[in-house]
Amino acid sequence: MLRCAALFLFLASSAFACRCVEPPASTAYAHASTVVMVKVLSTLRGNTPTGVVVQAQVSESWKIPASGTISIATDTDCAYPFLVGEEYLLFLVKDQAGNYSTGRCMGNLVKASSAKSVAWLRTKAATKGK
Repeated sequence: MLRCAALFLFLASSAFACRCVEPPASTAYAHASTVVMVKVLSTLRGNTPTGVVVQAQVSESWKIPASGTISIATDTDCAYPFLVGEEYLLFLVKDQAGNYSTGRCMGNLVKASSAKSVAWLRTKAATKGK
C-alpha cells in the first residue's frame, strides 16, 4: 500500500510539473535566443524516454536569424508536444554548442493560434529573417 501511495505521488508531481501560464510574446521573446515559425518534418526519439528531436523547416525567424532545416530538442517533464506536418511558432534557446531546444511554458504556439504573437513579432521584434 505504501508503494502505491509513493508511486501515485511521484506520478502526480510529474503530471503537474508543467502547469504554467504561457507568457505573452514580449516576455517569451525576451527569454528566447531566437524565435521561429516552422513546419515539423520529422520527429526522432531523443536520449531520454520523454526526449524528442524535431527536424523542422524554418519559414520565418526573429531575433537571431535562422533558416533552412533545423534540429530542435525537447525533453523532461515539460517536453513540448510536436506533430509531424504541423506548423508552430517556437521560442528557442541555443546552447553553447549551437543546439536549439524548447519546452512547454516558453510561449510556443501552433500556427493556427499564433496570429496575435506573430503580429507583435512583426512590428516589435528587433531582427527578423525569412
